[in-house]
Amino acid sequence: MSGSLNSITNTAASGLSAIKAGIAVISDNVANAGVAGYTAKTLDLSTFDVSGQSFGVRTGNVSRSVDAALQASTWASASTVSGLTVQSQVLQAVNQTQGTPGAGTSLADTLSALQTSFTELQAQPSSPSQQSTVVQAAATLANTINGTANTITSERNSVQGQIVTAVASLNAALATVQSTTHSIMSAIASNGSTANLLDQRDAALQTLSSTLNLHYDQQSNGNITILGQNGLSIPLDSTFSTASAVLSPASTYTPGGTSVPPILLQSSNPADPPVDVTGQLNGGQLGALIQLRDTTLPGYTASLDTFSANLATQFSAQGLQLFTGAAGASITGSSVGLSSQIQVNPAVTATPSLVRDGTTGTANPTGVAGFTGVIDNVLNGTFAGSGSTPSLGTQAQAFITQQSADTAQAGTDLTNAKAYQTTVGSALSNGSGVNVDQQMGLMIQLQNSYQANAQVITTTSTLFNALLAIFAQSV
Repeated sequence: MSGSLNSITNTAASGLSAIKAGIAVISDNVANAGVAGYTAKTLDLSTFDVSGQSFGVRTGNVSRSVDAALQASTWASASTVSGLTVQSQVLQAVNQTQGTPGAGTSLADTLSALQTSFTELQAQPSSPSQQSTVVQAAATLANTINGTANTITSERNSVQGQIVTAVASLNAALATVQSTTHSIMSAIASNGSTANLLDQRDAALQTLSSTLNLHYDQQSNGNITILGQNGLSIPLDSTFSTASAVLSPASTYTPGGTSVPPILLQSSNPADPPVDVTGQLNGGQLGALIQLRDTTLPGYTASLDTFSANLATQFSAQGLQLFTGAAGASITGSSVGLSSQIQVNPAVTATPSLVRDGTTGTANPTGVAGFTGVIDNVLNGTFAGSGSTPSLGTQAQAFITQQSADTAQAGTDLTNAKAYQTTVGSALSNGSGVNVDQQMGLMIQLQNSYQANAQVITTTSTLFNALLAIFAQSV
């Protein structure tokens, strides 16, 4: 009989021990309910059997349950949102140089204002005031071009700085993945718990996913393989590197070049030379930054340079060198960075009447009221397109339209990506996050079970003491 009582007591005691451990896990869950990346933990329990007879409950490791497919979708959405966020911010900064629609400060507006000033000069060709108005309108146009060009270069340098920061963040996250992976593998090998370690590694993996578009292959022993785009493999013990730089409009990334610092991947073997992986880094914040630095922003600069060259040469073709490059240099064609240098011809600034008389030796009798030869040529030739060449106004509007469309599309894509990120993030949280109400319900169940097991122990103790008293009386 005493053996049976001992068995009952031991079973109830093991139940109490398991309940205490379970309450501790639930308490951790509730305490960390608001912590980003924390997943709900459960205590693994099993029956302690000997020869088919139950002798209580055996506690195991603390574990978690995460939907791998939802997690992969969440990380992929983080990559998309991160990339579109930086893209949208940079494009908006460039777009703002055109001012508010209708404010008259855009490239097309200032070009139109210059055309209007020539039209008004045509009616009063000898008016010094009107001549100065033309020069001022030309200066405003040049300043608008310069401002947009300088903003593009400034944003490109800002992007370069963000690339350096993103590479440092990438290395820090990669180091965390490496250290936690080693700990996870050791824990699995010793049959220990990996739940909290997996949470820590997942947080680092999400940072990696925000920085780049990556894929992960997790093995049963706890190890993990990281793969980028275009077949790029990223060993856990490798490191990325790049350099700071001040970029000019002419700075161009080329593999192996030095004009724009490449992003290098160094293996753990110092004898191996670093590999330029710039062209293989796609998606996420870093991928978007590279695209902006090496393609999008240089493309805007090239378009603005072409417009600047067309503007200057089309005026010169009519006998008026209204615009020059730096230090008054003649403009004969497009060159990299021209849009940041174009200015009103210093000679025209000094002698505003040249907007009427021309600058190339044309026989315009200075001061003769009503002479409009150069002015007529400018209005009929410079501002109008010919053949397959669109008008200057069309070219200016094309630049604005393309840049505005890019900005609007990035904003729309970002809004949609955030909505999807919220959807998959909520689904992942609902499946693996902490539901406080559910945890409190489990806590109440465990407390009831604790009371029941404690009552069993109390009852068996009372019975055991009664048996001892009976035995003492019979001796």
